[in-house]
Amino acid sequence: MSKAGTFIAQLDPHDDVAMLLGTDVDEVHDKLDERVVQEEQWSAWQRVGLLDEWQQIAEGLLGPFEEAWFQPPALEKFLASAERARAALTTEADADAKRALDDVVMLAANAHRRNVPVIFAG
Repeated sequence: MSKAGTFIAQLDPHDDVAMLLGTDVDEVHDKLDERVVQEEQWSAWQRVGLLDEWQQIAEGLLGPFEEAWFQPPALEKFLASAERARAALTTEADADAKRALDDVVMLAANAHRRNVPVIFAG
């Protein structure tokens, strides 16, 4: 499987997430909540229209080799879109995409509670 990208949220609202993302030190990963999404999962999300919905509320571009930010006020729409998409992932082949979406939803819900952005790094 090839990686499509990673969803990231800082664990401590007081940390400078831009600084954390620009630091290539293993200790930084302890300060971030990260969920990797594989290309097959990403493709299933694209098929059910989730990525189009997320792109409308993102700052930046969702895609390989791109970066997008979902600011805290956009996270309610992010989560609602994910819920609709999850219902559309109905085939047995979609099970892995559904599990990955559940992981990203958990990350986003926690970020929403902490009032921090969710970042996609492709």
